[in-house]
Formats: sequence, C-alpha cells, structure tokens
Amino acid sequence: MALCMVLGATVGCQKETINTTVVSENVATYSVQYSVDETSNSAVLYGDRAMDEFLHNMLALAKEGYRVRIRQTTAAIGMSKEIVTFTTTNEAEAHAWSKQMIKQGYEVDITYDAKTGIYTCTAIK
Repeated sequence: MALCMVLGATVGCQKETINTTVVSENVATYSVQYSVDETSNSAVLYGDRAMDEFLHNMLALAKEGYRVRIRQTTAAIGMSKEIVTFTTTNEAEAHAWSKQMIKQGYEVDITYDAKTGIYTCTAIK
C-alpha cells in the first residue's frame, strides 16, 4: 500500500511536457504590376501557388485576345533594354517561362495568336 502511494505521488506530481514545435514556412511574396490592354493594376501574391493561379488567369486573358504585361514592382527598369522572346503553342511552357522571367526581374509581355495557336512571350529588362 505504501509502495502504491509513493508511486502514485511520483507519477501524479510530474509535470507533463508538451512539445510544441512551430513550423514556419517561408512563403515567397510577389508584388506585381500588370496591365491588360493598357489598363494597369497591381496585386500582391502570397506563394508560388498564388503566382501560378495569377499567371494562369493572365494567359487565359491573352488567349481571349488581350495583351498582357506583368512585372514585379521591385524590378528595376533601366535605360538599356535586354529583350528575350519565347514562342510556343504549349500553354504550360508559356506559363513556366513567363514565371521564370518575372522572378528574374523581367517585365513580361504575353500575346496569343488564335490563328496559329502561338503564345509570344517577350521579356524586357
């Protein structure tokens, strides 16, 4: 009986340790300026998923015949222009290329030719 009381007191008086680990995920934030047929706007996108959804919507607008321009607000616009052009009939390729160039600080202009099915993506830095 005395043994049970000692064991009960020992177990009952021990503090429970709760291990709380806070996982903080570094989420990329993209502040972008964009225009659709010369109507300018801006957006803040939280994470790559938001950037992908945004680009998907921009490519859909380009496919409808709109001219789309996108750049990060932190991208510097210099006097000398480096221009890189990419053409493809594959929307996923246009998406991936545009995202890569925007992340590298380029302004990206996207158009779509309904007759040929070609996306023309032009990056300017």
